Amino acid sequence: MWTTIASVSLILLFLVVMTRVRSRQREQAWERWATDQGLSYLGPPQGPKIVGSVDQHPLEISTDQQGSDTEGGVAVVRVTLGLNQVPEEMEVVGIPGFVGDLIQGREGTIETGDREFDHDVLLKGPHPQELLAYWTPERRRAILDLVDHSEYDHVSLINSDLVVEFRSIIPGAEDLDQSVLHLREAGSILEESP
Repeated sequence: MWTTIASVSLILLFLVVMTRVRSRQREQAWERWATDQGLSYLGPPQGPKIVGSVDQHPLEISTDQQGSDTEGGVAVVRVTLGLNQVPEEMEVVGIPGFVGDLIQGREGTIETGDREFDHDVLLKGPHPQELLAYWTPERRRAILDLVDHSEYDHVSLINSDLVVEFRSIIPGAEDLDQSVLHLREAGSILEESP
């Protein structure tokens, strides 16, 4: 009995130590990446968070370690790029797969007539005709490309903030580079004049 209790205690202690080690590794990786990119790193208690601007667009990278699947050092990483020249009061949320089947045709959603976009993306806003004119095939493809990336759990464009979220144990420079690159590519298309 005592050996079982001791074993369980050691395992729990090991998990706590590993979680802290992973957290510190993430903080160090983020701090190096932020410095290399000319951005600001904020450590605990405000962070870990990276803030600054990329191509004159506000950028914020943060984590949320709360949730049902964030045990054992897994972090939900949120990368947000502020955009200019996109319609305000618009809500765009990627909803691929089964959820798209459930949401399709719901009251308050705007349908573009693009079967794939309407299935995988929820579009809402107070001015449907303006939004339909804005969502050209190129812009729809840019959002769908983000939604289709297997590493992203969440994609949205709300109040000019383009956001992707993913889960990782130790999100490093490559993860951050790829996410920012994907947002910059999509953002440049979403901001283009029609």
